[in-house]
Amino acid sequence: MSRHGEITLAFGAEERLFRLGLSQIRAIEERCDAGIPELLVRLEPLVRGIQANLTFRQLLQGRMLGAWRIDDVREPLLQGLIGGGMGSTEAGVLIRAVFDERISFSFAPLAYLVLEAAWHGPPDDLPGETPAAPKKPARRRSPKAGPASPT
Repeated sequence: MSRHGEITLAFGAEERLFRLGLSQIRAIEERCDAGIPELLVRLEPLVRGIQANLTFRQLLQGRMLGAWRIDDVREPLLQGLIGGGMGSTEAGVLIRAVFDERISFSFAPLAYLVLEAAWHGPPDDLPGETPAAPKKPARRRSPKAGPASPT
């Protein structure tokens, strides 16, 4: 993950760059009628269940399917590809070939990672932080020098 919320993930038999810029985030919000934090909340139970290798029946019984919608998964993937540098037509063709042909909740972890990368950025990147200037080495006093003068 980079400072710009970029993340590289396997999708469509290749490693792909995903990034959500402001225009992609707005497109997701419009399509899903929710902001990124709400989408993360909707997808989180399903992602946890998938990571625990639960079957669909176990997910259903454990109420881990969540309240997600298909576009909560599809749109972050599509917009992430576009934000990652793929043309919108090419991204649309890829999404139709990979996602639309076998709509599956198994894509939820990918969408979650794309959303999380855009929202949180890397773990060490705190909002408002600027890189620290390198510290100047402390001046050493000569052992022969007397005590520092009082000021």
